[in-house]
Amino acid sequence: GQKYSYQGVLIAFSFFFQRGFRCVIFMPESRLRDVDRSVKDQLELLLAHGLLVITPPGDYDDAYLVDYTRKQGGVVVSNDQFRDYIRQEATRGILKETSFKVWLESCRCSYTFAGNEFLPNPAFDFDRAIEESVRQTSNG
Repeated sequence: GQKYSYQGVLIAFSFFFQRGFRCVIFMPESRLRDVDRSVKDQLELLLAHGLLVITPPGDYDDAYLVDYTRKQGGVVVSNDQFRDYIRQEATRGILKETSFKVWLESCRCSYTFAGNEFLPNPAFDFDRAIEESVRQTSNG
C-alpha cells in the first residue's frame, strides 16, 4: 500500500471544509506517534474543534468511520474498498452485506493527488450521494 500522508489528509480536509462541507477525520491513535510537530499542532487543533476523531488503540478504525458516516447520512472520502470491514462484520453476523455495498457504491468518493492538489473523483455526484446516504439512514 501507499505510505500514509498526514499532509494529504489535511489537504483533503481543507478542500471540503473550504467548500462548506462538514468534515470529520477518523484516525487510529497509533498514527499520532512520531508525527512532525507542525502536523501534530494541526491535528490537535482539529481535535479540539471536534473535527478529528481518534480511535482507541487496538480498535478497528473503519468500524467507527463507517458507523458514524452512516448514522450522519454522510459521504466517505477514501480509496479503501472496505473489503476487510465487510468480511469482519459479515462474519459477526452484524452486516447486511447487500445494503452496505449499495451504500458504499453510492456514498464513497475516491480521489487522487496531482502534486499537492487534491482531486476527488470528478464522476462522483455529491448531491446524489448525500441524498442516498440520508435515505438509507432514515430507512435504518
